[in-house]
Amino acid sequence: MTPFRSFSSLNPVRTLRRGSLYLAMAAALAAAGCGSNEPQWESVEVQEPTKGVVSIVREKADGSYEVVSEQIVESKDSSRVIIERADGTTQELTLDMARTLVTAQDTVAHKQPGSHGSHGMGGLLWYSAMGYMMGRNMSQPVNPGVYAGGSANSAAPRTGGNLKYVPTTSSQGDAIRNNLSGTARTTSYQRPVSGGRTGFFGRSSRSGGVS
Repeated sequence: MTPFRSFSSLNPVRTLRRGSLYLAMAAALAAAGCGSNEPQWESVEVQEPTKGVVSIVREKADGSYEVVSEQIVESKDSSRVIIERADGTTQELTLDMARTLVTAQDTVAHKQPGSHGSHGMGGLLWYSAMGYMMGRNMSQPVNPGVYAGGSANSAAPRTGGNLKYVPTTSSQGDAIRNNLSGTARTTSYQRPVSGGRTGFFGRSSRSGGVS
């Protein structure tokens, strides 16, 4: 016959500690399961220009375009794109109007940095100094292929059609970029990191910028 065991002989303190341990482990597992879908956050810094750019774009006989002149203006809101058509007429676009010409495809990096023909007017604007007005990363240089003067250095005024302008080269375009970057306002914000936490103790953190 099995002897009767008295429960009064159990240590009540040990029993309480063991129960508390089980509850703590269950709470930790539940928290890990709930937290696995919580997003991680990263700090992102963005440079916003305070100055603006006026670009003169010329239409060539074959229907393509090239940037012939760029200059800094004191206000971003004063940015303009002046298009000189092949027939001698001109069209002026505000910054908001110029933005509508840039598509997502225009912002994709070129396989050949010196070429822009396949991207049309949108790609031309995005890879010139005007692109920095539209959110292009200022750490990226201008594309020499969008400038009529290439990388040659010439500051002599020229007349094309009805416009008189000082031609801008790619090196001068980079100088404009440096000016815009040096006077830009840097702001930071938090955004979720895709993927979130993985594993019981897994976590990740990062900081960076926009390209």
